[in-house]
This record gives sequence, structure tokens and C-alpha cells, in this order.
Amino acid sequence: MSDAADELRARRFGGSWRRYQQQALDAFEADRAGGDHRFFAVLPPGAGKTLIGLEVARRLGRRTLVLAPNTAVAGQWAATWDRRFVPGGAPCGTDRDLTGAVNVLTYQSIAVLRPGTGAPHRRATLRGGSHDELLDLLHPNGRAVIETARGLGPWTLVLDECHHLLSTWGALVRAVVDALGERTALVGLTATPRRSLTGWQAELHDDLFGPADLEVPAPALVKAGTLAPYQELVYLTRPTPAEDTWLASETARFAQLRFQLIDHALGTVPLLAWLSARADRAHAPTGAHRNRAAGEPPADGPRLSWAAFEAAEPALARAALRFAHAGMIALPAGARLREMHRTAPDADDWVAVLGDFCTGHLQASEDDRDVAALAAIKRVLPGLGYRLTSRGLRAGPSPVDRLCGLSEAKIAATTHILATESAARGDRLRALVLCDFEQLPGRPSDRLTSVPLNTLSGSARLAFATLAAADVDGPGGLRPLLVTGATFAAPRALAAELVAAANRAGRRVGTEPLDETSVLLTGLPTRAAVALATEFFAAGRARVLIGTRALLGEGWDCPQVCVTVDLTTATTATAVTQMRGRGLRRDPADPAKLTDNWTVCCVAAEHPRGDADYLRLVRKHDAYFALGSGGEVESGVTHCDTALSPYVPPDAATAAAVTARALAAPARLARVRDEWRIGAPFAGVEAASLRVRSERPLGRSAPWLPGALLAPTAPAEHGPRIAPAYLVAGAVAVLLAASSLLLGPVAALAGGALAVAAGLAGIAVGLVRRHRIRTGPDALEQLAAAVADALHTAGGTERGAEALRVSPTVDGALRCELTGVPAEQSARFAAALDELLAPLAEPRYLVGRRVLVAPAGARGAVALALRSMARRPLPGAVAWHALPRWCARNAVRRESFAAAWERHVGPARLLAADSVEGAAVCELMRGEDPFAITAQLRTVWH
Repeated sequence: MSDAADELRARRFGGSWRRYQQQALDAFEADRAGGDHRFFAVLPPGAGKTLIGLEVARRLGRRTLVLAPNTAVAGQWAATWDRRFVPGGAPCGTDRDLTGAVNVLTYQSIAVLRPGTGAPHRRATLRGGSHDELLDLLHPNGRAVIETARGLGPWTLVLDECHHLLSTWGALVRAVVDALGERTALVGLTATPRRSLTGWQAELHDDLFGPADLEVPAPALVKAGTLAPYQELVYLTRPTPAEDTWLASETARFAQLRFQLIDHALGTVPLLAWLSARADRAHAPTGAHRNRAAGEPPADGPRLSWAAFEAAEPALARAALRFAHAGMIALPAGARLREMHRTAPDADDWVAVLGDFCTGHLQASEDDRDVAALAAIKRVLPGLGYRLTSRGLRAGPSPVDRLCGLSEAKIAATTHILATESAARGDRLRALVLCDFEQLPGRPSDRLTSVPLNTLSGSARLAFATLAAADVDGPGGLRPLLVTGATFAAPRALAAELVAAANRAGRRVGTEPLDETSVLLTGLPTRAAVALATEFFAAGRARVLIGTRALLGEGWDCPQVCVTVDLTTATTATAVTQMRGRGLRRDPADPAKLTDNWTVCCVAAEHPRGDADYLRLVRKHDAYFALGSGGEVESGVTHCDTALSPYVPPDAATAAAVTARALAAPARLARVRDEWRIGAPFAGVEAASLRVRSERPLGRSAPWLPGALLAPTAPAEHGPRIAPAYLVAGAVAVLLAASSLLLGPVAALAGGALAVAAGLAGIAVGLVRRHRIRTGPDALEQLAAAVADALHTAGGTERGAEALRVSPTVDGALRCELTGVPAEQSARFAAALDELLAPLAEPRYLVGRRVLVAPAGARGAVALALRSMARRPLPGAVAWHALPRWCARNAVRRESFAAAWERHVGPARLLAADSVEGAAVCELMRGEDPFAITAQLRTVWH
């Protein structure tokens, strides 16, 4: 141990620490001073986690074992210790004997499991096994490493990209830490935030590391100038003609079934009648009505509220609302359509409905018509990725999904992307193309044998072969290289240079022909092949590097990468963050570098499962922050293009426009870089925002008007038959007539003059008020301000309307956001405003307002003046809004809401939904969407 400690003390980092790196080291020192030898940091790729981890290990002064996700990353840890920590000493250990002061191995060197262990036993042990049972799962080689380590401690164990230990090892890592001894110091480094973990992973994370000592998102380091700015681009394609031919048969089969079920050509109960009854919640939930006779309508039972039904059966509820939006069933009572529902039913919706129909009706029926319907559905379900068993639906591989995910059209799209990027960047182009695998392993399952796929479909080999062939006569040439765990291939024109470089490094390399344009390089270990390919790629002798996500998609470093093309089907936050992180490092030779991150997506809109690849695209971007429209940094697929929905793929024309805009993006790199506003101050916080678009105006806001003019009336209420304005005018006329008889014509003239003057004054008041209404704020701003102040007064947020920001977006919507509060409070505000603007569903309380429109012309001004003098409500519609659930929960919150409404909107008349007036409003407005509002909840970063 003393030799290792001496070696660590003798070294020091040969550079200077960046501000956030120093913050990480300060956090570590604070932990150590408090007796805590655990350290956990979340930093994006390119932020220097390797340097931080090695410095923490050096300061601890113990023999160190670093576990990395793959050999490429392990090699980088070793190289960083040997080159960046001076003066040079004993090299980093990379063998299982663990004799170095710093040793680097891959997770796989320890975490390979013992052969012959059954999957159920393995899963059960990883979730709840004892210490000895967990270690017994390990392969003897892994156990030998642990036994060797036990005699060399105490240790510092550094877990690089430590999300791997949670997703792969489970509780096994806890057993390994215990085996190394209780004095083991634990250092966890990752780019994946804790919120991306599952429940049991989060529990294990907290047990091992506790809360993060430092968490810095990628946009913060871009703004600070530490990482390169980037933009997210999407290329939407559709299957090739040959793939389309096969798809047509699958589509026709499903279309025929859908037609028969909807037109009641199959079964004793029409599918839509079944769904309507289920959505109406008038009978028991799925599976509780199996004893019903065939053809008999669902039995009556206690009616659930829509909220209860949606909570109990979310998939079926979502499907019912989408069927309602498509006009196939009536909107269920108490339901409201949100953004996610305003689209045609997708495959998951059809599966939810068909599954409920089968398990709740068809499987319980012995009628021949229902037996035939059940058989027809069973034939179609595999195309949607499911199969029906006696216990219900079981997920399985979908051939349509598989075809779109591996479509050759995605490889062709990659060629188009790289040609465009090459034209824009010239010699500076360094593109990384990532695939799931080198080539498809094994034979497909029986359910996929009919799909027109082969071993090269969607593979790195096919991408390389296509690009190499397309590059034969290209100007300058892309000169692609292929590097996987088993293969190193290059165009023939580059092979001699690569062999010569390997020979100079003391490596003997052979070549074998791969195809007409390319050769295989043999004899190089994977780590050496990656190093040689990286050297050629960084120098520009190769401009495109193609590899697998497992080898190059995580931890591999090359600052020259300025384009990434994602052809994978990976959607986890870990995979997405890591793949895009390959292009985040700044390039010393290109200070203006901006990275384009491309995702290629294949959509077959005519088949219900043809959106699967698009929905993967959505999941890739769900929790990933990138520059969106107008310079806002936001998460979600809309940061790629505002025309993209998180729920449904665009139609063909919109998809073509999205792709065209993406292909134009490489020509405007400087403008996008300016939109990042690098060096400008930033708060570094996440916030929820609500994007609102209304097809009809919400009206103007004028809370300064007398309350009587704005008072809302319920449907059952009527004013007096003769308006007070006319009574006043009649009274004036009578008085003038009487004065002319009693006091003579002079007095009558004087009275008339006074009346005219009063009338003119009233008209002037009307004109001024009309102008103020016309130039006043939109009602949306005041509604949002009322919600903000209501939440603030009742203790729901730290700030109120003074922190409200309403700003236009480039696509014509308005973004509403409560700034300067924690993320959960901004989310509470956005959700409350969304509920206020939504059509009435099942509100507890209602609040009304006049939809105020500035009167037109002089006559309108006169009418406004007369109503003002008579204190009569202004003409126009009354809009009723649901009190947000948070605000309606108790009397104190309702009072706070009423006070805020009075301040920003007008008289606050709250009606209980179960009162006579409230019930009348709900009945009148049920299913109505008077302003045709589309509201979208988004998360932004400032």
C-alpha cells in the first residue's frame, strides 16, 4: 500500500482546473472533512469527469481501481493518468493483477456472470439476494479479481458512467463494495441525472452515493464556453419501395379487421359500442363482466368519475379520448381533450381497445360470431407487436416496428445528410455514425421471418458499405472507416496508409478484401484499432467514422467530431446523453465549432405501428435539453422543429418540410451559435412553461372597469325586461318636458343643454374606455397573472404575477412561464393555467368572466357609455373556467383565487359545480371548446 500511496502523492495534475471542476473538488473536500468518503458528480460528456475522478483518487491516496464501460473508455482513463498527471511514474495498470497505484478495468472484467445461471434466479438474486448469493453469481474470473483486491486494500473504487452498475449489475455492486472492505472510498461519475433512473435503481443509487455533490447540465457548460454549442436535427424518411410492398399487405390486413369490427361485420357487439360503454364507466372494469351472456350490453354498476377511470385504466382512457377526437365515439362525460388526445388513434390505442374487447367480451363468449372475431384479432395483433393469451395481451416483437427501425431508407438518408454537411463544412467535416450492431446476430424469431430484412439491415456494415461505395467518385471523398468490437475496415485507398501507421507503432497488420471498394484490417486488438482509427479521423485523413453505440457511443473522445448521426433504436436518457456527448468537446483547431446531432427516423403512417420509430425519436428527446426556436433551451422533440408533436408523427407534407429545414441548417451554423448567447449570464434552472395557441380570441382584459360592467351571469339568470339605461333616458325626457311647462322655454333650453353636455361627456368616457380596452392586455396575460397570484397567496409558489413571463414564440403561440421559482412550483403554475384554459370536464368549482371585445364605431362607444352610466353588464359572451384543482382544494385557496381574479380579471363569482347554477353551466358547456385552445406543457432551461 505504501508504494501506491507514494506514487499517488508524487503526482499532480499538470493543467489548471476549470471553475466547475474546482467546484467539484471543493465539494469532495467538504465531504471528506465531514467523514464521508463517498463522492458523486453528474457532468455532461466532455466536462472532464476523468480528470476529476483521478484527482479525487490522488488526494485520497489509496490504491485505486477504475471501472469503465468499455475498452475504449478504459484506455482513455489509462492515457489520462499517464500523460496528464506529472511527473511521469509507473504506468496505469490495465491487468487483473491490480499492482498499479491506479488500475483501470472494464465493468465486464468483473461483472460477467457464472454460466448456467437461470434468468429467473438471476433476476431474483440481483433484486434481493444476500451478499454471498450475489457474489456467487459471478464468473470465477470476476471472483478472482475481487479476491486479489481484498489483499491489496484499502481501495478507492471509481465507477465511471456509474449508471451502468445500476442498469446491469443491480445490487451486485453493493456486494462488491462490501467485499473490498468497509474502508473503501466510493467515487461515482456519470452524465445521467438521477431522475432518469427507475425506482429500484434510484434506491440503490441513494444507498451507494447519497445525493449528488455536483450536477451541471450540458447547456450550462455551453453557455460558459466550456463545451461546443449544438443543435438537434431530424431527417424523416419512409420505407424503401421494396419494404413498402411488404408493408402494404400488413396494412391491408389490419384495415380489413378494423372495417369489419367498426361496421359490426364481426362479433355480437360492435367494437365502438363496447368502447363507448366502457368509456362511459357505466359498468364494472375489465374482467369483472365475464359472466355476461353474449350480445348482452354491459351490466350497470356504480359510475366512476372520469378522473378515477383515467387513473384506473390510463391506456384505455387515452384510447377512448383519441377515438372521440376522431369522431368514432362521443366524448365521454367529464372528459377533456388534452394535447396528447388531439390525434388519430395509434397502435397502442388500438391494442388497448382490442385487448379490453377480447378479455372483457370475446373470450367469455361461445357465440360463433365472437369466436370468429377473436380469431381475426389474434391474427392481426402480432403485426402490432402483441399476442393474445388466456391471461391477456403480451408484448412481443412487431415486424412493422422492426422494419422501420432497420429500414435501408435510413442508410440512404445518412448519405444525404453527410453530403449536405460536407458541402457546408468542407474539410472540417468529422462525422460519427452510430448503429446498434455491426450486423444482425442470429436468425430472427418466427414472427419476424416474413419481414424483408437480412443480416446487414440497419447495421454498421451496411452503413459503411453504402458510404464507401457512394464515396468512390466523390469530390475530396468522405473516406469512411468502420470500427466495431470485431471489425476494422477501410476503403482500399486508405488501407496502405493505415497499415503503414500500424507498422510504425510496432503492430503487424494484415488485410483481407471486404468488397469491391473496401478491405478488412486484421491483427489489431480492439483498443489499438480504435486508437488508430481515431488518429486518422482526427487528422482528417478519414472524415466519417462508423461504429456501434457500445464501442463509440459512450466515453470515446475525439474533439474534432462536429456531426453525429444516430441510427440506433436506443431511447434511454443514458444512451441519448452519451451519444450526443461525442460531439460536445471543443476543438482547439475550430473555435467556432457547432455540432449537428442528427436523428434519422423512418415513418410508415398508413400502418398503426408505423409510428414506432417516430415515438422512439420522441423518447430520445424527452429529457434532453437543446436549443429550440427563438433561442430557448428546452427539452422535448419540439426543439428539433416546432412542427413536431410528441404524440403523433407529422403528415407527409409536414415531414418533408421538417427534413428540408433540417438540411438547410448546416448552412446557418454561425446564426445558431449566436442564438446560444455564449458568455451571457444565465440562471441555470429548469422551469415548466405552457405554450398556448388559440384559434379564437380569448378577449381583452380591463379589470379597471366597474365590476358591474364585467359581472358574469349564469345561464338561468335574466336581467330586467327594461334596461336601466332606457329608464334613465325616459326619466330625463319626462323631467325636460315638465320643466318646459313649469319654468318656461328658457329653463327648458338650459336643461337640454345640460343634458347634451352630459351626453357628450358620457360619449367621451365611452371613447376613452373603448381605447383602453382595445390597447389593453390580452385576457390570457391576466388569466395567467390571476393564477400566479392565487398560487402565491395560498403558499403554492414563492412568487406571484410579478414573476410571470408571457412571450410570443416563432410559430405564433404564447409561452407562459413563472420565473424565479423552483421547478416543481413552475410546474404547478403551468398545470394550473392549463386546467383553467381547458374545456370544462369535471370541475369542483367554476369561475366566470365577460369575454370583453372593444366596441366598434361611435355607436359602440355610446353604448359603452350608456351601460357604464347605468352600471349594466357589457354585452358579449360569458366564459366559464374550471378552478384549477390545487386552488379548489379548500376554502382558503378559493378565497386567494377569488382575490387574485378580482385584481386581474374582474368580479370573481365562484360557483360550486354541484350547485343549481354550476350544474346548469356544466350542462350547457359540456364538450364545448369555445376558444379552441391548444396548450402544450414544456420544460425549458434558463
